Amino acid sequence: MKDVGDRAGEGGAYGNLGSSYHSLGGYSKAIEYHAKHLAIAKEVDNRAKEVQAYGNFGTVHFYLIEYVKDLAYQKERHALYTTDLRAFLQP
Repeated sequence: MKDVGDRAGEGGAYGNLGSSYHSLGGYSKAIEYHAKHLAIAKEVDNRAKEVQAYGNFGTVHFYLIEYVKDLAYQKERHALYTTDLRAFLQP
């Protein structure tokens, strides 16, 4: 995705890498890749992917028994989802 300049695709690939590392127990790498996913989602103004990234961040912190961080990310996810619901509705 990087080679062809597809920023949205690159962000999605980072999200997938983050989820893979999470599944393998590599939580610090998962956080690193989810952060890249979130940054690109914001850059390309893709609210649905931002919501997804915040949820993934929260889940990693839940597994790290960092419930306060998990809650903060889930609240951010919820706020974004509820304030921009149109971004998630299919035409």
